[in-house]
Amino acid sequence: MGPTHGNLPYPYNGKNNYFDDEKTNREIGEINKKAGKHQGSSPTRSSSTTPTPAHDEDETLGVIAASFQEQERRFPPVSVNDRAKIKNNKLVSVHDTTILFNDDEILEMSSIVKIQAIGIIKRFATTNLLDVHSFNETVYARYTEHEKAIIQQQSTDYCIGTIVAMLMMDNGKMPDIARLESTIKGDEKTIIREIRAVELNGEQKNAKDLLSLKDSIRDYGCAVVSTKVELVPFIIVDEISADLSKVRIRDPYHGWEITVSSEAFQEQWIPGKIIQIPLGG
Repeated sequence: MGPTHGNLPYPYNGKNNYFDDEKTNREIGEINKKAGKHQGSSPTRSSSTTPTPAHDEDETLGVIAASFQEQERRFPPVSVNDRAKIKNNKLVSVHDTTILFNDDEILEMSSIVKIQAIGIIKRFATTNLLDVHSFNETVYARYTEHEKAIIQQQSTDYCIGTIVAMLMMDNGKMPDIARLESTIKGDEKTIIREIRAVELNGEQKNAKDLLSLKDSIRDYGCAVVSTKVELVPFIIVDEISADLSKVRIRDPYHGWEITVSSEAFQEQWIPGKIIQIPLGG
């Protein structure tokens, strides 16, 4: 049995279980080119949230592109860094799942207009702790008409790496795929440190209420804010309506961009410290 990571045995490949070699970079480039040919097309969708495999590679990529046209509530996959358990013969997080906003609190949800493959992560699946098998999975950034990168965290426990990845792509940088499943936990200071590590100028500011948050977003761009939900400690706020009735957010836990009522947002938001990157990085 190999070394243990995240409470699960797995065959360690010496690369933190991600792939950053030239071959993978070429594969990602091909995925993006082929998926781009299918943007705007509408292949038949499976009722499953997972794209249906096809024998022809172009067809498979077309289904992948089509599957991301509509946003839907999803939950993070279990990574090798997560604390996991076996439930109903499936590998799941010890935390199970959570919800930040209920369906009736969501006012708007734009369709996805573009996807971009950003890397390949090695996953592990098992029906028992003695039978572990691995497979590769492509991770995507998705975009709506608002042109902000939407990435789902690749670990049930950790969101900071994904928060930083979305901010990087907003500022024209490609994220390190390994950090999406990294074990980064912390507070606002941790986020600022991680932002500065990728040569962006993260700054901590203060927003005591919705109006001051709106003004700060107007002046400096999107803001990373804290929530009261343990498994969703941070989200990104992109816009607050002029009448303060609606808030548009990116939620790394559910991997979507939604607009919720200001009442619902304020129920979950912890006013105070926020993180921003001044416009222009």
